Amino acid sequence: MPPHRRDERVLSTGQATDLADAFEDLADAETRRAARWETVLLLGEPATISAAQAWSEQVWELERILRSDHPDASRFADTYRNTMRLRNEFHARARADLGITSGQLPDLTWKTLETPPDHRTTS
Repeated sequence: MPPHRRDERVLSTGQATDLADAFEDLADAETRRAARWETVLLLGEPATISAAQAWSEQVWELERILRSDHPDASRFADTYRNTMRLRNEFHARARADLGITSGQLPDLTWKTLETPPDHRTTS
């Protein structure tokens, strides 16, 4: 009988990642996020709080997709893009709350998840 292997998935970088370790790291990050949530509730404008909540819920959806036995790559990519859009909206709201006037941040996303030009649909 072959030795037991931990569940691994290959990232787009070609590197294998151990899912148990990755989900443990995710749980640690969620604990830190939950603790910091109180600061957002105490200091944020209502629109910033709503943006933070929308982003958090979308991150949880990403986790649900990744925890499934056979995650759908297309669904993950779409959900990820929406997650990053919501993250960018939260950052814009938070920066406005803090009075930061240095300009808008560039949109933050993984270029590897963009649809290649030859695969885009035209309408």
